[in-house]
Amino acid sequence: MNWNQPGDGPGSHDIMHMKDPKTGIYYVQNWGTTFNTNQKTLTQAVDVSASVLGQLAGTSLVESKPGTVHDYQPRVTRWARQTMEDAAKLGADRSMITMHIGNREQNFRFELGTEDTKVFALHDRYDTSNGPYTLDAIGVAGQVSGKHEFKSKWLSEVGFAGNIYGGALRIDAPYLGTYNAGTGTSAANVSGFAGFNINGYARWNDITAKLDVHGDMMDFNPTGITHGSLAFQLPPNNAIKASMAWAPKGTPFTVEATRAWQVSVATVTSQKPAIRTDYDKINLVIDTRDGSNRPYIVNSTGVYLFEGVENMSAVGIKEHFKAVIPTEKLGEFYVVFDASAIVANAAQDPFYEAPLALTFGTGWTRKIYKALNVGVDLSASTSQRPFYLFEEPGTVTPEMGKTDGPSIIGNVWLGGKF
Repeated sequence: MNWNQPGDGPGSHDIMHMKDPKTGIYYVQNWGTTFNTNQKTLTQAVDVSASVLGQLAGTSLVESKPGTVHDYQPRVTRWARQTMEDAAKLGADRSMITMHIGNREQNFRFELGTEDTKVFALHDRYDTSNGPYTLDAIGVAGQVSGKHEFKSKWLSEVGFAGNIYGGALRIDAPYLGTYNAGTGTSAANVSGFAGFNINGYARWNDITAKLDVHGDMMDFNPTGITHGSLAFQLPPNNAIKASMAWAPKGTPFTVEATRAWQVSVATVTSQKPAIRTDYDKINLVIDTRDGSNRPYIVNSTGVYLFEGVENMSAVGIKEHFKAVIPTEKLGEFYVVFDASAIVANAAQDPFYEAPLALTFGTGWTRKIYKALNVGVDLSASTSQRPFYLFEEPGTVTPEMGKTDGPSIIGNVWLGGKF
């Protein structure tokens, strides 16, 4: 794994990850120090080592085998990105003040602007077993969009949307045991952030083709970029996705095929841009929502062919199921089930180590006033975390993985929009 330090050239800081063949635990060597990550997969070991080296690490270039590299954004950075992308959303349904207060997470957000541009400020705190993570940010966001409908039998509609955001953030994170230098219980990192999403689509009756381009940088520092000179050319975390979906009218089914690419550098010692196939995916969705107040289910089954069908270095399966029972007086009750695993690893690439991960959850939400919601949720999960590409949108937290058995988490929260 490679970090470029401010003022240094490419490949200037390599951190070695080593696996104990008896226990399966990963150890990390950084300069003359070796420490136990207490993780059994390479990606989760990188989550820990990235947090040890700094409160907010950018995209890590992981060389999992000689000559085989992957871009990987560590967990804490994914949590920050998830928070920023949610804050940067625009539209007529947005609120000036949004809050979410729970026993594990407290989130407050203020925004002011129009449907297409705004300024925002936020505070988010998440309590983990290692201590609290706190994220504060101010930023701006803007969007453009358009669509055109056709009466032709060959083309029904085309459209596009573009969103861009940026600003400054501060993250306070706990020291992970004795791994970090320093004597305090937490440390702060202040940096700039920026990101963009560009989406285009064309629809022919029941068939829709899409192209999505994404880029983000959560650790921008004008005095020295973590990702070296590349940061001035491309944001460190980039993705391109092309997909084709078929959704027959009058049915709850959608079948979608996707190819995703990473836009990065060729090797850990080269800053030369390169495009790599990340995965191919076949997804089947069953969604019985019809706009009424009746119970419904949403079920998604995805099969991932990593590095494309032509290589099929590994194969993963992801299952997501949610059933919802809305009631007029008592609120909404729901159950959620997630299961995922890498089921084949033909390339024997440690990056694709991801045993079966299971999560079962249930909860209740109710609107108590026009602007307020209250909720309770309970979830039980195996110690194994899902592979990062299998995470459900909006579910990433800064909590590190664990190896000491299943976990049960309960939340009580109050939310509001004003």
